[in-house]
Parts: sequence; C-alpha cells; structure tokens
Amino acid sequence: MVLKIVAIGFFLSFAVGQLLQAQEGVSVISGRVTDEAQTPIAFANIVIRDTLNNLVTGSISDTTGVFRLHVGKTGPFVLEVHFMGYRTYQKHITIAKGNPLDVGTLILSADEHMLSEVKVVKDKPLIEQRIDRLVFHVENSVAASNGDALDVLSATPGVAVRADRISLIG
Repeated sequence: MVLKIVAIGFFLSFAVGQLLQAQEGVSVISGRVTDEAQTPIAFANIVIRDTLNNLVTGSISDTTGVFRLHVGKTGPFVLEVHFMGYRTYQKHITIAKGNPLDVGTLILSADEHMLSEVKVVKDKPLIEQRIDRLVFHVENSVAASNGDALDVLSATPGVAVRADRISLIG
C-alpha cells in the first residue's frame, strides 16, 4: 500500500513538473481595445500573425475590451485588431520566451467608408389572396413592363384571353 502511494506521488510530481516546464515557454500578450472616446470595444477580433502573414493565434476581447493571448513562439510578430465599423489596427511586436507583454490600450478609429444609409425595399407580392378576392399586382409583373393590357390580363390567374375576348374562370 505504501509503495502505491509513493508511486502515485512520484507520478504526480513528475506530471506537474512537465506541465510547468511546458508552460515556461508560453508568453502571454495582453491589452485593452477601445474606440477614440475610450469606450471599451467588446468582442473585437485580436490575432497574432508571423512575418509571413500566417496566423499564429487569436482571441476576442471581453465585454470590458480586455484580451489575453497565449503564444508559444518567439520572435517578431504583427498584432492585428479587427472590428466591424473600425479600421484594422496593426502593431509590430517582439515576443521573448516566457515573458509577458502588455501592449496597453489599443485605440481603434472609425472607418470613414461606412454607409450613410441603408434602404430596405420590399415589393408587393405578385398575387395577394384576401378573404373576398384575389389581387394581382400588375406593377410587379414581367408582362406589365414588356406588353400591353391584354398580355397582363392573360398572365392573371383566373382570367382567360382568347381572340381578344376576355372571360373569367370560376
């Protein structure tokens, strides 16, 4: 029994030592993302790219704009911050093995190419069924733009046009 306890203790100390050694080479990059009015930007995308523009790691900022990235590599990198409605922020950083890096407050500026307005346009349906009648909206019909009144009537459900004679079906 004592031998089992000693073996388990030895195994746990070895596993914890390996875990701590693996964590030793990981650098933590932290900072905060705000706009020009110092308002925190929540859920901004923060990515680290290497010099060949390959993605190394990424994360998002929390509701207070704070982020933390864990990077296992060392050397020169580019830190990018993306958020809709703002210009992409880039900062060149150098990561040393196991050293934390606080990049401070990263201020995003508004994108000047934003739309000033958006129009949502809805056309009426071609056929609208009401309780007492069937309404055919001719302004939405292809026949109305390319033909005459007889072409529109011949495309209308429930109307038959034969040899310039119009009759209702039903």
